Amino acid sequence: MTKAKIGDTGTLEQLGVQAGDVVEFVEWSNGHSEAGAFAYGKKYTVGDKRIDSGCGWFEIAGNKNIFQLISRGAPQAFNDMTDAEKGALLLAKYRGEVVQMLSVDYDWKDCADARFVGKFAYRVKPKPVVDVVDLFYAGNGFTQHSTPFDTHKLIYNRVDGEIDCASAVLVKL
Repeated sequence: MTKAKIGDTGTLEQLGVQAGDVVEFVEWSNGHSEAGAFAYGKKYTVGDKRIDSGCGWFEIAGNKNIFQLISRGAPQAFNDMTDAEKGALLLAKYRGEVVQMLSVDYDWKDCADARFVGKFAYRVKPKPVVDVVDLFYAGNGFTQHSTPFDTHKLIYNRVDGEIDCASAVLVKL
């Protein structure tokens, strides 16, 4: 099996998550969107054996819910990177790509004049992950699964996990 890449979706085992990885909840395994509504679109940092959701936890082993891999592991300070990783950052800056620095509030910020101070973590800004979401309506709420009784379909894009409202289209079936 190939190693999951940033943006891939699957169960926690399929993604091969490890402590420090960040995942976003995508789909409840039992198909009942109402049951997992509290978790949809939320990002979680993976612990040693499970994810603490704030109102329970998701075990890594045997969990059938679907997640999207957002990032791998804890970021490294520039001094702790390999020469190849440092070179990739410098080359990206030279090519005009956006370099980001991890801020004190643990959020990635664009860094127009990156000086690569040794104790700070840097990365090349990831390309946006865009996925299309289809929700179906049969008179009793929207679900992710189509039925013969559906009357409408809501289609929208998510860009990096955020709903793009301008892309939303409601289609009568």
